[in-house]
Amino acid sequence: MLVRLRTKVGMWRQETSEGAPLAELIATVEHDKSVRINKVSLKPDFSQEIQDQRAKPLREFGIKHGDILYVDAEGAVPGSGGAAGASASKNGGGLAGAGPRKIDAHGNLVKAENEVDPQGFRPGLQSLRTQKLHWTLTDMVEFDQRYTFEIKGEQKSFCASASLDADSCNRFQIYLQNFGFLQPRCAYLYGKFVDAEDIPGSVEHRAKHGSEDEKKAAAAATGATAGSSVSELKASGRRQIKVEDLEKMVKQDERPEKGVIVHAFYEPLQEASAEGVQLLEDPREEKVEAVAKALGLEKVGFLFSHPPGREGYTISTHEVSNAAEQALEATDGKMDSPFVVVKVTSESGNASFDAFSLTPQCLEMVAEDAILSMRDAPGHSAVNETFTVIVEKKGAEVVDNDFFIKRVPILSHTSPFAGAFPRYNRIQGDQPSAQALKRVLEPLGRNPSDAALAKALADFQVLIYLTELFDSEEDITSIARSVASHVVPGQEPVPIQEGYKLLMFSMAGIEN
Repeated sequence: MLVRLRTKVGMWRQETSEGAPLAELIATVEHDKSVRINKVSLKPDFSQEIQDQRAKPLREFGIKHGDILYVDAEGAVPGSGGAAGASASKNGGGLAGAGPRKIDAHGNLVKAENEVDPQGFRPGLQSLRTQKLHWTLTDMVEFDQRYTFEIKGEQKSFCASASLDADSCNRFQIYLQNFGFLQPRCAYLYGKFVDAEDIPGSVEHRAKHGSEDEKKAAAAATGATAGSSVSELKASGRRQIKVEDLEKMVKQDERPEKGVIVHAFYEPLQEASAEGVQLLEDPREEKVEAVAKALGLEKVGFLFSHPPGREGYTISTHEVSNAAEQALEATDGKMDSPFVVVKVTSESGNASFDAFSLTPQCLEMVAEDAILSMRDAPGHSAVNETFTVIVEKKGAEVVDNDFFIKRVPILSHTSPFAGAFPRYNRIQGDQPSAQALKRVLEPLGRNPSDAALAKALADFQVLIYLTELFDSEEDITSIARSVASHVVPGQEPVPIQEGYKLLMFSMAGIEN
């Protein structure tokens, strides 16, 4: 499993297992990050410290995949300046946090001069002899390759298209208009990963289910020949083919097989800054995940907005890092997931939505902390001094962020789980409340049918609010599954328990 460690210098990630003792996790992090860990807590205010219970396995603390531990660490932070800082200066940019850094005894991030091990294999790393006594040439080459990335311009995309719920998009952009789109904001996208041909309106869907004219147009759009692909060619045993037809077949075979259907947004607890959105610890996150799971949904994307007027670049390093972290956590570290990233901004007064997928190389570099932000060049990433990046067969100290993304076609649909219920974590407008729930339930009358009640509750935001009323995950799971069974085609309707109905109406202040 993957455990996240919140420190003064950012979020670290460490692979471990539920049965591993806490001592093993601490020792691994201290070795890899060249720090000394003084405190480990389950709470951000360090009110639940566990470092004195090192012999216990992580499962006994209730630590699961994706959970956050709060760490007070002291010592050098590898790969946090040096060459990367120099490269930023050479290119007229200012590297955020440039120069060597360390965490002092008080937990503060401070400048640390001349603390790089002169015998280190790479800046920020220990010497080879410290890591292993005997090395072969093959060992050294393989070890060096772990810290080398060769940027490739044409990387395969793993997301064929993304269909977004139109109402959720509209409500999100209306809220942004209250601030003239000047306040950055983000949302988690919940939906399903599906076969590309199962997304209505997509090229693949038209190619399979459309009329003959639509199938021909879809074939032309994908560069496909008349129903042939490289795999089909191999199966047929044909030996000769024109070069141009072969190129078309290769293009068809390389198209992504999966896409995304987004049914719901959730706007987590966050702060807007000049750099972008800063995600905060959200006490509702587990409840939101439980609601999504009960509805048959999962986190499939990350949406962010930025102010209008951006010129010269598509996505900042801060935005790349935020999106990559969400993708890695949502997909258990998969590099070939169709996880989608959606950017929202305003152009000439109209909201503009663009979708991307992150390249596997981008995900790997973010996971390894290989890229750093540049204040004066946000559309480019400085390379962490511990790593080497090759672009067009030359070493590079700065990388254009366009190398990290692939554009994804956007479609729209109507979700069965969209509605007008107030959103959490907004600073303006209505808040989720019993009064808002009353507005949902009151029009149904005293004894609504299961179908009518399920339709009224079929709003992702309403179901999240109900987690405030029902403490048990079992209760909210039962309600959400009943709701889904009435509004999702093809499911057998499951009645909502009478006790749940009475409690909901009572909490809304409606006599039933």
